[in-house]
Amino acid sequence: MLKSKEPIAAALFALPALAPLAVFWIYPIAQTVWISFTDWD
Repeated sequence: MLKSKEPIAAALFALPALAPLAVFWIYPIAQTVWISFTDWD
């Protein structure tokens, strides 16, 4: 069990900063990997 709610609060404060990272960095990389393993004519 968590001793305090500090890790949860830290994650909530980091979430707005991580959202653009996921949208503009992680998603394009994942999409590129997906497309490289599929057959696109």
